[in-house]
Amino acid sequence: MLQLIERIHSLLHRIDDIIEAMDFCTTVFKRKQLFSIGYAMDSQKRTPSFYDLLHQARQTSYVCIKSCTGYSLVSNGPYP
Repeated sequence: MLQLIERIHSLLHRIDDIIEAMDFCTTVFKRKQLFSIGYAMDSQKRTPSFYDLLHQARQTSYVCIKSCTGYSLVSNGPYP
C-alpha cells in the first residue's frame, strides 16, 4: 500500500511539473475573460472563437450538487 501511495505522489508531482511548464497565455483573451478555442499556427494569432470556462464550471457544479444531494437548484429542495 505504501508503494502505491508513493507512486501516486510521484505522479502528482509529475503532473504538477507539466502544468507549471505549460503556457496558456496565448489561449486566454483577458479583456473578455474567455478561453480561445482556436489558434492559427501560421499567423500565430487567436481565432475569433471563444468559450466561457466559468459557465462550464458552473454547470458542472450544478450537476454535481444535484447528483450528490438530490437537491434541485431551482426549487431549493429535494426532487420528489
